Amino acid sequence: MDRWHSPTKRIGILGGGQLGRMLILAGRPLDMHFTVVDPDAECPAHSVADHHIIASYREEHPIRQVAKHVDVLTWEIEHVHVSALQEVSGQVPVHPEPAFLAQIQDKLRQREMLQRAGFPVPTFREVNTPQDLHTLGFPVVQKLRFGGYDGRGVRILRTPEDIAHAFTAPSYIEQFIHCQKELAILVARNPQGEVRTYPVAEMVFHPQANLLDYLLVPARIPEKIARFITEMAKDLVHHFRYVGVLAIELFWDIHDRIYINELAPRVHNAGHYTLDACQTSQFEQHLRAICDFPLGETTLLAPAILFNLVGAPHTSAGQTMYEGLRSVLAVPGVHLHLYGKRVVRPYRKMGHITIVHRDIKMLFQLFRAVRNRLKIYAEEKTSSHTPNTANAESAKRPAHA
Repeated sequence: MDRWHSPTKRIGILGGGQLGRMLILAGRPLDMHFTVVDPDAECPAHSVADHHIIASYREEHPIRQVAKHVDVLTWEIEHVHVSALQEVSGQVPVHPEPAFLAQIQDKLRQREMLQRAGFPVPTFREVNTPQDLHTLGFPVVQKLRFGGYDGRGVRILRTPEDIAHAFTAPSYIEQFIHCQKELAILVARNPQGEVRTYPVAEMVFHPQANLLDYLLVPARIPEKIARFITEMAKDLVHHFRYVGVLAIELFWDIHDRIYINELAPRVHNAGHYTLDACQTSQFEQHLRAICDFPLGETTLLAPAILFNLVGAPHTSAGQTMYEGLRSVLAVPGVHLHLYGKRVVRPYRKMGHITIVHRDIKMLFQLFRAVRNRLKIYAEEKTSSHTPNTANAESAKRPAHA
């Protein structure tokens, strides 16, 4: 029977960053109520949440506490207390599945999980001793097993001499992939097994600075590659009986092979464009999925370019200042999203811009015109300070080349 007194759902979100903020905003039209758990009293989600438990999502007690007062529990960051999630999953639905998250948190176990299931991953080896760093030859990519994000926790060892600078924390190595492009796809599944995929997106990196330059959707790839990736994404969420939005980052190598780089069991930076360029945003889709509602259509309404707005590299930490705001908002097709962060730091994500246009040539013209207009820096400036947009996810993100 499809009768409701009210579709109202009480959603618990572990983490109150910009992803949590955008999840909450997406749920308001569906009359959803939100409680976030985050240790930062001024986190981006604080001003829009119904309740904010100021505590760490890495600890057991806050997770037990929020589970008592919500209808479904999810997260916007992977680094949460998994055993506590597994414990409360007996009293409240937790999506995605905590056991799946446990495999994702350890990136070596994530690789092993995907390999066992038959999904394509680069050749890899666990690192237990310095000698293990030699087992795949050079160049090789070393990755920390725990805690890395936005490219942090990744080092490229090009020669044996680079081992002097290798990580000493628990890690693994994998073959160096000679990429044509780095790609990403988002896929959603609800408990009934309904699946929707978004278009494959292309992540373009600055060749010298090794920084994310922009994300373009649809990706400029052959149709057969896009079909392969789309079908693989569907197979993956069905295989693991995944519920929610899943982001899959990929390598497309010079031999036309596809490898999974990393999974993110949550809404993701690579899907921010869906807010302005798709019929259903990734944020609404995630909420639909975890609440066991029908999934929304994912049709791309027009090509889009997304780039992050981050703190200027030479700014000091301090009160956020914006320069060029009016200029950016005056450009047709530009959608500005600010995350409400009161303090800016170098390379901290402060917002993003999505540009939408049906004509690809005009899309790139608008991108070139807008990308350096908005500058974000601390209120106290020095004479030597020269702010810029630095529209990259991280100053240190190594990309396979």
